[in-house]
Amino acid sequence: MIDFLSNAFTFPTLFYTGLLVLVVIYWLISIFGIGGVDSFDAEIEMDTGDNASSLTGWLTKFRLDGIPLTLSISLIVFISWILCFYMVEFFINNMMKNIDNKMAKVALGFWLLLLSPALALPIVISLLTPFKPLMKKLKKEAKGASATDFVGRTATIRSEKVNLSYGSVELNDGGAGLILQIRTKEPNHYKRGDKVILKEYLRESNTYNI
Repeated sequence: MIDFLSNAFTFPTLFYTGLLVLVVIYWLISIFGIGGVDSFDAEIEMDTGDNASSLTGWLTKFRLDGIPLTLSISLIVFISWILCFYMVEFFINNMMKNIDNKMAKVALGFWLLLLSPALALPIVISLLTPFKPLMKKLKKEAKGASATDFVGRTATIRSEKVNLSYGSVELNDGGAGLILQIRTKEPNHYKRGDKVILKEYLRESNTYNI
């Protein structure tokens, strides 16, 4: 136990121990709902345009796009801590235990500090990449369906008529059903009970063309 604490609270492992403590505090806050922290909201939206941030670019490059940023960082910190802990034990405490040159140990410590996340990153990628479809599904379910998601769906007319200023349909969404406002040109032969396809969403009026 003493050796464990010694490794965990000495350089360079101390750096990752501090980060790991912050990660644990964050997830405890998230689990117990203190302050309304939601880890899935921390995902960075991917932007392939000219204004894409460097961080977004790196996430895409390392195939971590679509994964909540907090989860990626947490795993990188945790695995970096494990790697650093055991590398300190092997290289500094065992191989260099009889060497009195403190500067050499400090220099090696800096290399281990940098090497740990470099080794942790491919491990995190291999662990998280298979979960990207699941994360995408969870994100979509959390956000719920948007108005444009209904374009192309078939709905049933529930109003007596449909014109440029009046009309509604009922859409089966797998639940209680949705009542949506529709519009179309006149003259037409639409009547109650007809099946129609929602062709276009008009954001200004919150209606659909059929």
